[in-house]
Order: sequence, then C-alpha cells, then structure tokens
Amino acid sequence: MKIKVIYRKNLKMSEGKVAAQVAHAVKNLGITPTDCDIIVLKVSDKKFEEYLQKESGYIQYDKGLTEVEPNTPTAFAWVENY
Repeated sequence: MKIKVIYRKNLKMSEGKVAAQVAHAVKNLGITPTDCDIIVLKVSDKKFEEYLQKESGYIQYDKGLTEVEPNTPTAFAWVENY
C-alpha cells in the first residue's frame, strides 16, 4: 500500500507546521499500516485543487491557531493502490 500526501506550498507554512498537517491528514485517513510507503509532495494551489477533484481521501483543514486562517485546507492524503 502507498499513501500519498500533498500540501499547499503557497501557504508558506513552517517545516513544523507542514509536518503536523501531513501527520494529521495521514492519521485521519484511518489506515496506517506499518509496512506502507508514505509519499509527501508540495504542490501549487492549482495542483492541490486538481488532486481534490480526481482522488478520494482526507482533506486536512487547519484550526487557524498559528500560521494560517481558520478552516484553510492545508494537506490532502489518499491511498494509492499499485
């Protein structure tokens, strides 16, 4: 199994913020076997929207307590079967 995660580079989140958002997105997929590969990519807002349209997965929305506005979609995770 392969889990793919994208995050929005245009938001200019710190490394720690990106790590947290990616981790939340993967955790909330509800599927995290120990032997899966996790691929993380930074993408433009346009690409982010394209992936949301073609894949089924989990969108992480930020609470807005630190670096971005409340309810901002920051990361998206999905399972890719190969």
